[in-house]
Amino acid sequence: MRLSLVVLVLFFSSASSFSRADSVPAIQDGILDLTHWRFEDQGALKLNGNWHFHWMNLQDPSGTLADYPGYMPVPAVWNNRHFKGEQMSGSGYATYAIQILRAENAEPLHLILPEMNMAFRLWANGAQIASSGVVGTSSEDSVPRSQPLIASLPDSTDIVLVLQISNFYHMEGGIPRAIEIDQSETVLSNFELTKIINIFTIGALCIVALHYLALYIGRPEESGYLMYAILAILFGLRVLAVSKLPYLLIDHPHIVSTRLSYITMFLLPTVYLLFIRSLFPKEVSKYLAYSLLVIGTLGTCWTMFTPASVFTTSRNLFSNIIVVSLVYTVIAVLLAAYRGREDAKLVLLLNGVLAITGINDTLLYQQLIQSIDLSQYGFLIFISGHAVVLGRRMNRSFVRENEAKRELAEFAASLQSRVEERTSDLAEKVGLLQRKEEELAQAREVAVNANEAKSKFLAGASHDLKQPMHALSLYVQMLENSIKKGTSEAVTTSIRASLLNLDTLLDDLVKVSQLEAGVLEPVVRSIHLGACLDGITDEFALIAAEKGLDFRSVRTTALVRTDTDLLGRIIRNLISNAIKYTNEGKVLIGCRRQHDKICIQIWDTGMGISSNDVEAIFEEFTRTNTTNVTGSGLGLSIARGFSQILGHDLKVSSSPGKGSCFSVTLDRVTAATMASVQQPVKATMELDELEDLTVVFIDDDPTVRSAMRDLLTDWGCRVSAVAGRVEAMATIEELDCPPDLILCDYHLHGESGLDVLTALHSTIGYTVPGIIITADKNLVTTSLSGLASTEILYKPVDATVLRHTIVNLLASYAEEA
Repeated sequence: MRLSLVVLVLFFSSASSFSRADSVPAIQDGILDLTHWRFEDQGALKLNGNWHFHWMNLQDPSGTLADYPGYMPVPAVWNNRHFKGEQMSGSGYATYAIQILRAENAEPLHLILPEMNMAFRLWANGAQIASSGVVGTSSEDSVPRSQPLIASLPDSTDIVLVLQISNFYHMEGGIPRAIEIDQSETVLSNFELTKIINIFTIGALCIVALHYLALYIGRPEESGYLMYAILAILFGLRVLAVSKLPYLLIDHPHIVSTRLSYITMFLLPTVYLLFIRSLFPKEVSKYLAYSLLVIGTLGTCWTMFTPASVFTTSRNLFSNIIVVSLVYTVIAVLLAAYRGREDAKLVLLLNGVLAITGINDTLLYQQLIQSIDLSQYGFLIFISGHAVVLGRRMNRSFVRENEAKRELAEFAASLQSRVEERTSDLAEKVGLLQRKEEELAQAREVAVNANEAKSKFLAGASHDLKQPMHALSLYVQMLENSIKKGTSEAVTTSIRASLLNLDTLLDDLVKVSQLEAGVLEPVVRSIHLGACLDGITDEFALIAAEKGLDFRSVRTTALVRTDTDLLGRIIRNLISNAIKYTNEGKVLIGCRRQHDKICIQIWDTGMGISSNDVEAIFEEFTRTNTTNVTGSGLGLSIARGFSQILGHDLKVSSSPGKGSCFSVTLDRVTAATMASVQQPVKATMELDELEDLTVVFIDDDPTVRSAMRDLLTDWGCRVSAVAGRVEAMATIEELDCPPDLILCDYHLHGESGLDVLTALHSTIGYTVPGIIITADKNLVTTSLSGLASTEILYKPVDATVLRHTIVNLLASYAEEA
């Protein structure tokens, strides 16, 4: 608003001169009467009107006014005018003259002569008071010079001014601008003030240009800074060319100032449009902006490389282009203001300022109005206003940048926190990975050791399996010979022992494989520990006696929670181990109560074990002090494995040469649960009661059927050996009465022995005692829960075990019946 007010004041102050035009004195027929004009009150006066004129003649300054044949209006150019029937051109020379009448004792006066782009000389009452360039009658002897001058008028009431002008340089000849007259003091002070203002304006524009050039170097992405710096330079050059300050500093050819004036006129609108495009890129067409830049560049080249008489003829054309570009710029800024762009309204106001001063100067130069040159004021306001626009944008940019920096700092802090968290998580994961790697390394080491142990295991198993097989081979040969001699009883006993050893070894290997595979599932229940131990000690009493050892067992009435089969295998292996490694002395089995635990102890007076070998003895195929000791070396390994499965604590204490003590600790059952424990069933049937027993044996292997038929027949049984369920049913239907016992293999073609037993019971109509024979150690008695009076025997089946099982099964069946 302040800028607009300043411009309006300047504009209307210049327009006020129009309103006074009818009341001021004017030159009439070459005479100006100033007798009643008071300069101190009414101000300066323009010497406008009809001057005496003589075309193509340089009149004598001391001559009379009657020598001039006609009149010429001032200010005006003589181009295409007619004088005395002759059409005048821009090039030529002439003499102007007027008579000025003044009052007595009037104040001293000065003339203000504008730049005219030509040469002139001025006389007052015959004395030369001012000159610019060299006045001549041809282009060869005429030297133009465009320089504003101040001339002092003589102190006289009647002054005759004679002005000689020659123009062979510019397209226009004559006096294009008004000559002013005013009091000397006022003219001199205004001249100095104008000079100071121009110098200040040019200096300010240079400083602004350098400032924004530096900003552009620091922020090359801001093209507006560069455009603004170029605008400031062009404005400064324009002011410099119009003010004619260079003439006060250094003498130079007039063509330089003229070219500079036109070049700035061509380039200013195009550069300004590019500047507006940098502010509002969506409102200004890129193609139009660069097209105007091309036109301005062409105009510059035209000005630089053609004579003044040629390039000055293009002023009107380029003035029209300037007007078009300014109108387009105003439209673009209006559109930006309508769309709410930042600073668009302020830029629109500044464009209004520039438009007013530009239109004023254009009309002034084209002789359409009489005014003052507002360009320097308009340029100063215009360039300062846009500095405010850029400053506001820069301030907002800095605010946004600071806000962005703050947000970036907050984000960096947050990112640092997240990085620390991620680093911590990564460290934990790295630690976990390291632990996993350590565990993997340990597992790899365990796997390597297991592989080595497995290799050792297989090597030992291969060796130990070959031993009984080799013995069997020898015994078979001996049996053939003894049969011929009739002495086969001792050999058959040895064969049976070898088979027992082979069966034990195979059973140990199966147990080891089950332990390693983790498929052995114990069946834990409450049992009478005394009954279990009594049966086991009875088995080893004869073996210990044959070796001459004192073998004793202390009876117990304790009840414990365990798996009967697995605990029996543990105790058998420990007792067997004690007897093997005791050559003389005794072996003692007893129990100790320890709070809610029962500790089974096996003492011996054997070789003993060194402290270095205590752990090694529990490894597979490992034996210490192996002199005169046979066995697979798996017993203690299996005992430890079973103890771990059952949760029983297996320990050993030993002294080399004094003996050892192996102990197994079990959970004791309280008295409240004694009633729930069933007493073991004892067989009451004698072994010779198997004669005339009707037995159906089912197995899909003909060799096994033949061997079993022979064995049972030898015991006095009547045997029907068949391959499957269909044959068994047919056989039972052929019998006079149902069989007393059914023996059945578990794995038959397409069905199991349990299914066959169930089907046969349905056919017979009631349950017949049965025995399932299988090599599957995982088949436990719980699998027979749906079949009453049925037992399981595991292959290979010892004949004595089979006979005892049959006797006990039939006895139990008889009691239940």
